[in-house]
Amino acid sequence: MSKSIFVVEDETDMLDLLAYILTKEGYKVFKFNRADLALTKIESIMPDLVLLDVMLPDMSGLEMCKKIKDNLKTSDIPVILLTSRNDEYDVIMGFNFGCSDYITKPFNEKILIARIKATIAKSCKGCSCSKKTNGVIEIGKLIIDFSRFEVSIKNKLVDLTPLEFKLLHFLTKNQNKVFTRQQLFRELYEGDDNRSDRAIDILINRIRKKIGSYGNNVESIYGIGYSFKIAKEQDSESCRAI
Repeated sequence: MSKSIFVVEDETDMLDLLAYILTKEGYKVFKFNRADLALTKIESIMPDLVLLDVMLPDMSGLEMCKKIKDNLKTSDIPVILLTSRNDEYDVIMGFNFGCSDYITKPFNEKILIARIKATIAKSCKGCSCSKKTNGVIEIGKLIIDFSRFEVSIKNKLVDLTPLEFKLLHFLTKNQNKVFTRQQLFRELYEGDDNRSDRAIDILINRIRKKIGSYGNNVESIYGIGYSFKIAKEQDSESCRAI
């Protein structure tokens, strides 16, 4: 299946040129001349990469990049910024907001394609070593089955509440990524402002106790939030499909 790319560029000639170059390379291209239009489509299409101009009419490319990375559903999508040669500040801010790379205008076509291919490949390799098949995640003897809403360790079911399951599934699905309490709160409670984001701490503590030694994989990142980390000694046992 061909990879899909969002191209967000307000200059029509440049937008058409980028689309032509990428289509010629076999990519499926979605063209947008405004950031808000791209953002309304990104969750439904989930492109493999976003090629994003810094200067847009409705919001800056930096702001759009931040929105992509702040959204837990789209945070894994790599973003490459298109900038002018003297936009050093934009480049620095782009990396701070989570962009993967930047390309200066005017650009060399071969370099453009090489950078895009490298970014997409790196994004795929950045996935955890554990196998994720048909909604099932296996990490050693820990198995999270989303289709059945079940968690088991050594074939014994672990009794989790729906929220505990949802949080554990989300963290293991996004292994080695760090999430703030606010991000996890929004993912779990979907806009319920009547709860404190400290509710996440309570859920984490419960999950750690229930999954035994695998609770050590749920790391607290001081001043930020939490991450499900895979230790090197677990890599060999994690890389098995079920």
